[in-house]
Amino acid sequence: MKKIFLLFFFSLSPFLFAQEEEEIFLLEKNSMLYQAKLLSQMYSGKKKQWQHAYGMAQPKKTIELASVWFSAYPPALIVKPGQSALQLLGSEDLWKFFQDIGIQGLSTGPLQISDASNQAAISYAIDPLFGNKEEYQLAVKIAKKHGAILIADLIPGHTGKGPDFCLALKNYQDYPGLYHMVEIEKEDWLLLPEVEKGLSSINLSSKEVSALKRRHYIAGEIQGEVKTDKEKTNWNATSPIPGVDGKKRRWVYLHAQNSEEPDLNWLDPSLAAERLLSGSIIQSLAVLGSVGVRLEADAYQGIEPVKNTKKAWSKSHPLSLTATEFLAQLTRKLGGFSFQTLNLPLESIAAFSDFGADLNYDYLLRYAALSALLHKDASFLLSCYELLSYYGLKPIQFIHALQNEAPLTDELKHLESHPEEKWTFLGREYPASLFSKKIQEENRRLITENCPYNTSSQEGYSTTLLGIIAASLQIKNIHALSPQEKEAVQKAHLLLAFLQALQPGVFTLSGWDLRGALPLLNGHQGKGAYDLLGDSPSACASLSGLPRAAALYDPLPKQLKDPSSFASQLKMILKVRRNYGIDQAELISLPKPGNPSLFFMLHRLPTGYLQLTAVNFGEGDLQEEIEIEGVQNTSAINLFTRKLEDKEYSSKKICLKFSKHEGKALLFQPRYAEND
Repeated sequence: MKKIFLLFFFSLSPFLFAQEEEEIFLLEKNSMLYQAKLLSQMYSGKKKQWQHAYGMAQPKKTIELASVWFSAYPPALIVKPGQSALQLLGSEDLWKFFQDIGIQGLSTGPLQISDASNQAAISYAIDPLFGNKEEYQLAVKIAKKHGAILIADLIPGHTGKGPDFCLALKNYQDYPGLYHMVEIEKEDWLLLPEVEKGLSSINLSSKEVSALKRRHYIAGEIQGEVKTDKEKTNWNATSPIPGVDGKKRRWVYLHAQNSEEPDLNWLDPSLAAERLLSGSIIQSLAVLGSVGVRLEADAYQGIEPVKNTKKAWSKSHPLSLTATEFLAQLTRKLGGFSFQTLNLPLESIAAFSDFGADLNYDYLLRYAALSALLHKDASFLLSCYELLSYYGLKPIQFIHALQNEAPLTDELKHLESHPEEKWTFLGREYPASLFSKKIQEENRRLITENCPYNTSSQEGYSTTLLGIIAASLQIKNIHALSPQEKEAVQKAHLLLAFLQALQPGVFTLSGWDLRGALPLLNGHQGKGAYDLLGDSPSACASLSGLPRAAALYDPLPKQLKDPSSFASQLKMILKVRRNYGIDQAELISLPKPGNPSLFFMLHRLPTGYLQLTAVNFGEGDLQEEIEIEGVQNTSAINLFTRKLEDKEYSSKKICLKFSKHEGKALLFQPRYAEND
């Protein structure tokens, strides 16, 4: 009988092996690492990789290319029946309105095929839910026709569990080198918990991680771990998995975010991670036609064991800096630019800014601006700008945003890293260790107290920007606004846009801003879907299933026919920004007003003239006389009304009058000409 079984097995084995070989073949051909090898041939040994300077960050060059962006989030787009998200983003109708408003760039957000449970890419290909390569390429052409560019998306820290991860688990070629994953010898499987039937892996406890560290398998628990409610650590162990050589292995792998997003290993001798991400950059720039790439933040690209400690060194590890510089310099070398969404202490951002990404997303200043609106006090905002200067950073190096797809974070990374610094809040001085907790608690109270439409979580606030604005105005029912309340919300919204737009750097806004999206209710939280053009008024959700959000503002075609609408007034702000080159100006001082509700920025424009951006975060009329260095023998012209402000020509003093939530943009010129 045994002989018959063996004869049967060997007669069947060629078929079984053929099946396995075919599976490996298909996995490899669909893997990103394999595709990266093919894509690299477009540049390797070719002269076109030597056409661009790439060593230093180039924020000014990037801003000259496009300084007003629209941040798209494809899952939130409501489209016409039969239309894809990319067909909408590449439509003549949309770009006609974008160009009219003054939008010069479109950041697409993540579009690649990903795991169902997250946005972590498992392929370079575009998710069919959003469109296809040809539709993206057409969108690039239409945007270019309207003087604009497209900006792609890249996640440097992890992938989803796609073909690359499957091949790594099978120990195929150098695929295991992609990830922070380690084979556990069979005699040490006793250190690992059993994986439940039907699951592919199990989360490790702190005790199990420590045991593996003692055996020198892994570096240990990472600093500042981000875990879901069910996770004990950021390490998972797999069940026994047969490799291509027939040997069964159990692996342990790192995931800084969640277990479905295995982290890439940036210092593996195979350099597999670098190759995979290089392919993504080439795909974005050379194949799709994007001009820029977003590098989504990941703080755990360097994991290093430390003796006699439970935690591995990961926070602010220099390898994260090296990895970002590699990606940014490769992007520039191939003719593009990059920006980074990195919420770190300012000295760390300064270190990333020399040779890394061309621009950095502004988290600290945005939160400080929201705090100024909530408390009618801009002293925290002023201190943040002063701190920016202290660390050698300039507003021109940042992307100043209203909102994007992420929750509105209240993390104050810089303050947490500098507990000894002194900060003033509402007239009292606090050490940073107390101040950060104080302002977070106060803001959380003002945003959520008696405002059921706003909720907070570990990641930030589950709401829209209008939800926070409504809370600042003490509006309890945001879905039943009176005409007066609607006007007040829009005015405060425009004030934040005025502040962010009338300073150097990139200004970016989203569809939630253009439609005035309200936070979701009825069991849902956060931001919903929106219809930019009003083409599908009866749609209840986006193609991704995101529920439609109530909108305070009309669709763009109707708004741009109404001079009092948000989009029309934003258009005026962006016109002033563009005409006077405020996006490329230099911040030279922060004049300190006597009233804490006011905030001033003095810029030197490319023409050499001085320009003042002044904002009143207060809810009442104000008058302020302030002395500004360098404005003697000039007249002060309001760039919106084209009228002269109250200033003696030879004096450094100027008297300014503000209404509630009003912003002023003044130009100081050495001549006295109204309506010049």
